[in-house]
Amino acid sequence: MIRMIKGTYGLVTENGEIHAMTPESGPFSASKAEEAKLVGQGVAKYEADPEKPAKESKPEKKSAKAADERGVGKKTAAKSEKKAKK
Repeated sequence: MIRMIKGTYGLVTENGEIHAMTPESGPFSASKAEEAKLVGQGVAKYEADPEKPAKESKPEKKSAKAADERGVGKKTAAKSEKKAKK
């Protein structure tokens, strides 16, 4: 879903009607490609879908690979993973 932040967009409905979507119109859905194009042009922004519940963010698991990228030794990270699984 997107919301216009500038200008007017002609949204074509399933029955062929054209609706003028403005910043006052509220969020609406278009094809993913069309939404990306409008957001990329700076005339729209992505909005959360009000009919879908927000996804709960889960804490990110830190793997041995991520630990290595942070400069932590692999053995230390592996021990931490084993403790986390218990």
